[in-house]
Amino acid sequence: MDWASPHAVGVSAVVAAGALVAGGLARWYRQSRAISEAPPSSRPEAPGPRVMVVGVIKVEGLCCSRFEDAIPVAATTFHEPRRGGGQKARTVTWSDRATNMWVEVAKVNVAIEGPVRVEVGSEEHYPGCATKELEARVLERIFSAEIVPSRDDVVPLHGVFRSVKPDDQVAVVGRMERGSKGPRRLGRRRTEVWRLTPDASGAITICYRRRPTVRGALFGVHAWAAAMVAGVG
Repeated sequence: MDWASPHAVGVSAVVAAGALVAGGLARWYRQSRAISEAPPSSRPEAPGPRVMVVGVIKVEGLCCSRFEDAIPVAATTFHEPRRGGGQKARTVTWSDRATNMWVEVAKVNVAIEGPVRVEVGSEEHYPGCATKELEARVLERIFSAEIVPSRDDVVPLHGVFRSVKPDDQVAVVGRMERGSKGPRRLGRRRTEVWRLTPDASGAITICYRRRPTVRGALFGVHAWAAAMVAGVG
């Protein structure tokens, strides 16, 4: 048999293409298996499992305004420590988010539905004053937002602002349920959507997966100390 014949080449091409398709299906299956087993949201008596979803955060429509400077972001949070009365310090957390927001994992969309709490932001800002001394516009944005359940983590003296932006790489923790169809892409069908809802903590947790950009009083103190050392020298 002439293995260089057009027939042999055609058969080899078909076999190679089949192998590529099979490999692609296997990868897709592994990536989506964890969420494909979640129970449908039509069964409220059987809440979905608590999971961590890692992917890219996406927003459709308007973003929310970041508390500290009104820049559009996907989600913004302010953690304020409250002390006094000889009691253990507690944290009060305000949070706002874009209305339509999801995590994109490969070709699977996982909608984020419910209150969120940003625990690690792509940008974090440490104010250099007490909350009541912040600018009026900042206070208005904070106090018009929703108070969400806080964790018992220790936060800096004057609190911390945390936010994530569209297209940030994030890890999101909540309960997984089956959702509806996602936004239509140009020339494509609507993709199936799963959804994350708050777990027992009362909010969906969002963590940026890279090193945050940190701004605020902490760096001001470092700069002041460096200037003092240089002056003494």
